[in-house]
Amino acid sequence: MIKNLDHVTINIKDEAKTIAFYEGILGLEFICSKDMEDSKISYFKLTPETKLELIGYDTEGPCETVAQKNRGSYRHIALETDNLEQFWKKCLINHIPIRMKPTVMKQLGCKGILIEDPNGVEIEIIEKIN
Repeated sequence: MIKNLDHVTINIKDEAKTIAFYEGILGLEFICSKDMEDSKISYFKLTPETKLELIGYDTEGPCETVAQKNRGSYRHIALETDNLEQFWKKCLINHIPIRMKPTVMKQLGCKGILIEDPNGVEIEIIEKIN
């Protein structure tokens, strides 16, 4: 039986920009980095049980992004904030690429934005509403 979500992995292009984004913009807690011989893995805490795993490979490979309506593909992770307006302003000030401006999603009980990390990975930031 499945007990928990252990980690979510993102293959990265630029280690310095990516770590600065997840630590500085998203405010995630850096845990550690591991040298895996052909790559370097950096871990960030998402929840007490779940980590974000960022893998930077030593060799170059193709960079791909996923269209919003591609079927059978991973699309994004969603992270919750307690102040979407403040986070939105932080994104604008730091020139974070925006895919969706603040939008109320009444059916889902939240409002949210879609942004891109330095690797072109889509991230949804939500704030729950009553």
